[in-house]
Amino acid sequence: MSTLILAAFLAVSPPQDARPSVQEVLKEQGPAIRALDGVIDVAVGGTAEDPRIMVRVSSEEAKAAVSQKIGGHAGGYKFYLYVAKPAGQTVVAPASSTETAKLPPPKKTEVEKEPETIEDCDIFRDHLKLKPIIRHKDKLTIDGCKLMRRSRVGGGGGHAFWYTRHRFDCPLRTNRLSIPAKADEFTTWVFTRGFQPASEGSFLVFELKGSDKLWFDGVKDDLTALLPYIREGARWVKADKEDAGVGWKWEVRKE
Repeated sequence: MSTLILAAFLAVSPPQDARPSVQEVLKEQGPAIRALDGVIDVAVGGTAEDPRIMVRVSSEEAKAAVSQKIGGHAGGYKFYLYVAKPAGQTVVAPASSTETAKLPPPKKTEVEKEPETIEDCDIFRDHLKLKPIIRHKDKLTIDGCKLMRRSRVGGGGGHAFWYTRHRFDCPLRTNRLSIPAKADEFTTWVFTRGFQPASEGSFLVFELKGSDKLWFDGVKDDLTALLPYIREGARWVKADKEDAGVGWKWEVRKE
């Protein structure tokens, strides 16, 4: 009998503009709902624009039975029945249509970065006759990778050589590329050496020729200073003074 009276009482909903607050409805009808079998708690939920009466029950069977007894709403406010979760889990009321409309648009997923190739090195783009790329960093244009001729004068006499000067973020310079399986002679040279032996020369009329040791030391110091542009982390493993670069070798040591 009490169940029929409760159902009849809950089915009556006053006009929208005259309905009491959700707290008043909960205070008046909450005790009767809590007294039903399977009900654990009754509380206010939802949003400010669309408040609801949250009815927490112990099982799916209790949810079905309680829903049949109390109907879909009371006092103009909808019921939201849910099964109690184990301790440590949180239950969230479904968002209303008004709340959903206010949600920001979903963020665009980040485009997966394409794998790097030798075409990301400007020296190879030029070698393959591809269109040059103008690169920027911090709104400034940066120099691309290029072959450069180095000419120096010194106490031991002048010297000159060609070398690869990569930009600092070049994937080849930073060891993010491996030499292709079918590499031509130029590609192999860029990957494994990146410099030519130094040649002697007088670049000034009044330049005086010094000792061979001074000349060799000048070449080695110059190439060593430029080695980070050729390959990041490179160290000489062979640099004999007799050939001034012919048999010189460097390697990148793995930590």
